[in-house]
Formats: sequence, C-alpha cells, structure tokens
Amino acid sequence: MEEQPRHQEFWPETQWGRLDTPLSRAAIAIGCTRAGAWVLRRCVGLDRQILLRTQGKRTVFGPIGMPLLLLVTTGRKSGRTVITPLCYVRDHERILVAGSNFGQVQEPHWTANLRARPKAQVIMAGRSISVYATELTGDEKARLYGRFIDTLRVFAVYRDRSRREIPMFSLEAR
Repeated sequence: MEEQPRHQEFWPETQWGRLDTPLSRAAIAIGCTRAGAWVLRRCVGLDRQILLRTQGKRTVFGPIGMPLLLLVTTGRKSGRTVITPLCYVRDHERILVAGSNFGQVQEPHWTANLRARPKAQVIMAGRSISVYATELTGDEKARLYGRFIDTLRVFAVYRDRSRREIPMFSLEAR
C-alpha cells in the first residue's frame, strides 16, 4: 500500500472543478480585468456564506477549480472573529495564502490580523484546522508567489496592479 504524503492528513482536498477547462480559462481572463476584479470582490460575501454553510466543501468558484478555504482570524483591534475566503496553494505540509486583495492598493485586513495574532483556523472540506501563520519574506516569498501565478495567472495581474508588496503567509497545522 502506497503511503500518503503527510500533508494529506492536515489538508483535505477541496477542489472539485478543474482549472484547465474553457470555462475556467474564460473566468480567469475576466478576473484579470479591473471590472472582473470588482465583480469578484462583490462575490466574496456570497461565497463566504456558501463556504460557511457547507463547512468549506462548496464555493461559487468551485466549477472553475479555484482552490478556496475559509481563514478564521481574530480582529487585531476588535477582537472579533473574522472569516475570509481565500485562494490557496499547497506546499507540502503547509498551505500558502497571499494578501493580493484583488489587486487593490491597500492590503486586506486579514493580513494585519495574522501579524498581530498568528494563531488562526482554516475551514476546508468539512474540517476546521488550527493553524499557525508565518509571514514569508525574501527569496522564499518570491519563489512561492510564483506558485500562485502558476496556479492562477490572475495573481500576476494583481501584483502588478497593486504596485505594492503583496504579503504572503505560510499556514501550518498545529
């Protein structure tokens, strides 16, 4: 019997569509435009509700194969629970998330929350997983952001459009 990679224990599979279909390619091309990014930002609330109701099993973007999770952080000022749907990339025993904010000039609030309180939760595929976040820097960050671009080319557009350093975090199960 073939041994499963250790990351499978912590990171269940959430993708149920495929990124290589005509629908996926068209959706990503639209997401690369300013108007498309605006529409995507407006879908986040609906997607958050679907992800919450299904415990991370279903998403508006599932048919196009977009890997999504719910990141549950604690507000650095309010102390309240903040739930944010995010694209992610797997990297062996950890999950990577990037604060692209759809190419907006400002960073998303969840990045400040993780910096202040790196203990968080990830909800995906019906599981809630405790994680510890580490902000990535330097060559490692540049290399791993390339993985985001390889997965979804829209991340290159977001990086260029935002004209800022896009923060990246590694999430490790604890």
